[in-house]
Amino acid sequence: MSQPLVSLKTRNRLFAWIEQWPYAKLHEEFYDAGFGDYGFIESDEDSWEYALLQNKAFWTTFKSSLDWSSPSVISRLGPIIRSVLTDIPDGVERAEFLELLRLDGFQVQGPSNVRLAMFNLLVSAHPTAWEGNGRFSIPKSRFKEDSGDAAALIDVSNPESMKALERLPTILMYERGTEGRYAEKAYFGELRDIQVSDQSISFRFHHTGNLSQSQVLENSDRLQIHGWEVTRTHWAIKDGDIPQDILRLVQEVEKQYDIVLSYAGEDRAYVSRVAAYLGSNSVDYYYDQNEAATLWGKNLTEHFDKVFTKYGRFCVMFVSKHYAAKVWPTHERRSALCRQLKERREYILPARFDDTAIDGLHDDLAYVDLRGLAPEELGDLILHKLGRRSVGSAR
Repeated sequence: MSQPLVSLKTRNRLFAWIEQWPYAKLHEEFYDAGFGDYGFIESDEDSWEYALLQNKAFWTTFKSSLDWSSPSVISRLGPIIRSVLTDIPDGVERAEFLELLRLDGFQVQGPSNVRLAMFNLLVSAHPTAWEGNGRFSIPKSRFKEDSGDAAALIDVSNPESMKALERLPTILMYERGTEGRYAEKAYFGELRDIQVSDQSISFRFHHTGNLSQSQVLENSDRLQIHGWEVTRTHWAIKDGDIPQDILRLVQEVEKQYDIVLSYAGEDRAYVSRVAAYLGSNSVDYYYDQNEAATLWGKNLTEHFDKVFTKYGRFCVMFVSKHYAAKVWPTHERRSALCRQLKERREYILPARFDDTAIDGLHDDLAYVDLRGLAPEELGDLILHKLGRRSVGSAR
């Protein structure tokens, strides 16, 4: 049996706090974190009581059924751990739990960031390998070369295992000696939508900042980069995290999202499930509830204008009587309409909870009727619009 990534002591402490939650919260947290495949069932208002009874019976076996050696399972537990940390008041007990997490190899930077410590380094000799906005790839035979101990847990034949590499810090760079205009560039970000074929591994890249090749090479020892690595195309999975002073060298670029979500707070329960589904399918999406740290201290009028005029490929607009009446949704809508008018292309994707008329939204703009449509079904439509398939669908 593989070595557990989380100690028994940490697991017991985690579940001791979780079992203090109201059962409705327990169901919601685990289902939203993607544990439906372990037996947590979805429920609507009519079947909520039944769902709780089913899940309550299931809970007794759930704890022992988790594969604590799976990086994917540990990654999905991140939101659960964050939620637990918000429940524990400052003091000795919270400090002890944080220390247990750190000893188990988690990077803990307050409630907003809990994950297993690894990062990806991908090197290519092709002069335009990392340019553009499409899919990138690397030979399957070069995967995990010069990787750390944690890479032993990653298996190309196991999609869940590979998914654990997504949303880890990632550096893309070119081999030393590569010619061309991009040779000195290095890109920082995260991987998305990893797919394995017979000969290669492909992925999308969420680009968040820029480095230079010289900056990476100057810090090669601290990034665990050995001499031959910079002259060979490969994908390495390194142990630990990128040092903070190196991260400070990254020059941030404007964020780009596949989807930005505009909605009224009264409709958040539905929208949050759409957001969770998009995230589980490697979609880069803007959902304000995930941006608490980013929004703190910002001029919200300016920030939301940028989000809805610059940052998204599509804007899903959740139309309802609440949406029509609220101030911030109105501001978001005006920004989105301004962009659509300027670019004269598909951008706004209306999704209606009801038939409320919305200023500026023409009647001839095709929409999706959400009455009777589950959030995950809308998520599938969004994936189709993006030209992708859900994780569980046939390739």
